[in-house]
Amino acid sequence: DRLASADVVGAVVEAAARADCPDIVYGECDVVDRQTGRRLRRLRIRLSRLAFRVGRIIPHPAVFLRRSYFESFGEFDPSFRIAMDFDLLLRGAFRCRALHVPVVTTLMRAGGISMRQRDQVVDEIIRALRKNHVVTTRLGVLLLRAYFAARHVLRPLGRWLDAARRSFAAPREDAPRMPTESDRSHSGTRRL
Repeated sequence: DRLASADVVGAVVEAAARADCPDIVYGECDVVDRQTGRRLRRLRIRLSRLAFRVGRIIPHPAVFLRRSYFESFGEFDPSFRIAMDFDLLLRGAFRCRALHVPVVTTLMRAGGISMRQRDQVVDEIIRALRKNHVVTTRLGVLLLRAYFAARHVLRPLGRWLDAARRSFAAPREDAPRMPTESDRSHSGTRRL
């Protein structure tokens, strides 16, 4: 992961200062192809209790925490290999002030461990939810596992639909197009 630009930290600090320095400031994150650097998708998850309850976290590479957050809610739990950010944010994200800055702050390369080892990610998210008393019953765990399984099956369909929508929305260079008013005025044709 790396910063999206050299001035992004300054922009985040300015936004935080205007908002009276909240404990959590987070932006957006672009997932990029590991070899080419081409953007694959943008992570724009807003801070929401429901999202956290189903294991969706704000883009952790784009999160800035004040020292006071760590003093209040503790440090990273090293027993988590993948979901330590989720666990840390779960402990205090809804008990302090947070600010979303609608700026891409980081670029994250696709294909990292959290994307390759889905079963371990699910296990750690459920463990964090249980540890923080968000999910307390076996039924809750079963429903979460069903949710993750459905999401895993449906995600490729969603990506295919997004790609299809983009291909229809973006005009191709060689595609025939309707003449515009500007074309008509330059071609010498008069409008009646």
